[in-house]
Amino acid sequence: TKAETFFIREFNRDAGMALMFATLRSSGDQRLTPILAALATSGDKRVRLAAVDIAGEILTAKDAATILRDRFLHDRVMTVRAKALVELELIKSLTLADLNVALGIDDDEIRLLAARALVRRGKAKQATAALVALTKSRDRDTELFARMTLLAAADTAQLPVLQTALNDSKCRVDLRRLLLAQIREEKITHAAKLLDRFTAITWPLETQTLAWMAINSVDPAATRRLEQAIATSDNPILQMNLLRMLSSRTDATAALERIAKRKDLIGQVAKFELVRPHGKIAASGTADALLAQGHPIVIEYLLRRIGEDIAAAPARSDCYAKVLGAFIRTTKIHPTRMTAAHDRAARAVELLGRLATPAALGELRTLLTKDASIPRRSLVAAALYRCDNKAIAVLMAPLLRCGYPRVQTYAALRLAKASDPRAVGVLMQLQKQASLEDDLRTLVHWYLLRFGKTPAASIQRIAKNIIAINV
Repeated sequence: TKAETFFIREFNRDAGMALMFATLRSSGDQRLTPILAALATSGDKRVRLAAVDIAGEILTAKDAATILRDRFLHDRVMTVRAKALVELELIKSLTLADLNVALGIDDDEIRLLAARALVRRGKAKQATAALVALTKSRDRDTELFARMTLLAAADTAQLPVLQTALNDSKCRVDLRRLLLAQIREEKITHAAKLLDRFTAITWPLETQTLAWMAINSVDPAATRRLEQAIATSDNPILQMNLLRMLSSRTDATAALERIAKRKDLIGQVAKFELVRPHGKIAASGTADALLAQGHPIVIEYLLRRIGEDIAAAPARSDCYAKVLGAFIRTTKIHPTRMTAAHDRAARAVELLGRLATPAALGELRTLLTKDASIPRRSLVAAALYRCDNKAIAVLMAPLLRCGYPRVQTYAALRLAKASDPRAVGVLMQLQKQASLEDDLRTLVHWYLLRFGKTPAASIQRIAKNIIAINV
């Protein structure tokens, strides 16, 4: 009852609504369907936007599509309708019928989104008339995105206008970057001629990187060009980005072998890329040596690559378990303040949790039960809340009685996420703590609601109350 009352109160007040959404999103709980459906009809467009943003991420595709399509077809605010259209596309539930409806809506953003989706699907003819009309829009952004989409459909007559616009010193930085991103995302090969100018060092680093990402996407000679750019650049951040792009290409082995002969950091990372496909000792040894140097750029790079390896081949990635464990143990964790090092250590914990091999679980068990740093144990427990595999819940069950409040809290939340009733005792104690942070308080009430006698009925009552408030 307390939990139900908590949500009826919190969902009907503005203060803290953003945190409420973010917290419930972290639960990934599909039982939220009735509540999100109700929130999607809120009288506050900010709440409707937030509900639309979350639905596709945590609900089943069917339930999410029902909510999103309703908002796309019926919302009175075009921004919400446009966001719903985007989310339908992301969950692969956007139909040709939806796109035809969108083309008929009197809103430039929605028609542009629909036309771009049609071109991506190889149905440019259906989008051409709308795109040509949009090139006459009074909004400069809409005009240029429409022209770039026509170029994606092989209308090369758009090139001169786009080149002039991109080269114009008055072109907004964010608009130029969005157009470069569109070239990459939609693989617009006809736009290759537009890109070279933006690789020059006179442009900001982010613009250079986006230009190179687009080149990597559309230029058949990208491997050679990326290798040359790495050789001539003196910016380590750009070099690392270029090396990541190069390493993703299937024809890059010879180039990586040449780069690996360098005696600097870039050469060492290239060696790692060469041994990565083979896993085992070579990859782990190289990664360990690189992480030990403590260079933030390299750490970010390696965590990303190790994550990709784990996602692609968990068994082969078992070699990284000890490397990640050692990295977490040697990272200084501030007891009260979040730092960049804290964030990187948490990501390494999540990688171990996703790996979940016996070696990875052994590293996590040691960190949770034997590490001398209580802030580090707390960090590990908090990061593991985000890992959904069953083995993590089993690992954390003994921590309910560990004697360290922060660790106990996250152990209880993780077990509750797995619907393990052993969490209830700790959750009841947490519910009584006046000093509990708002995000943790929300999760505690949510899981206690789920452990109640009639959780489905409670969720429906909360949803009905939301609807009643907005009638």
